[in-house]
Amino acid sequence: MTTDVGTEPVDETRAGLRIERRGALAVVTLDRAGKLNAIDDSMRKTLASALPELARDINLYGLVIQAAPARAFSAGGDLRELYDQLLADPASAEANLRREYALIWDLECFPKPNISPSLVASAGPNQ
Repeated sequence: MTTDVGTEPVDETRAGLRIERRGALAVVTLDRAGKLNAIDDSMRKTLASALPELARDINLYGLVIQAAPARAFSAGGDLRELYDQLLADPASAEANLRREYALIWDLECFPKPNISPSLVASAGPNQ
């Protein structure tokens, strides 16, 4: 993801996750409706790599994490993916969990006001 010190809109879409810039606001949209917006490793990596840049952007004043229309905001982490990884490669499953908890910590410590209804409630501290 690239920004031009906040003057150019950020618009990045990757595997179930969209990151857009709307003025001084960054909007992250979870878009895996068929999986109740469960956050898989690809989504986790994309969001984790975007957060430091968003945190440093002096023209960004807030972050919203929302869901595309679906039955639920987010089911949390993708347990099917984790289960499959555990069967195939336990070390990979452990790395996936480490990334999940690191992302929760990054969101908890994000230095700008942010709104993310229930995103961390199912896997970590409630904001």
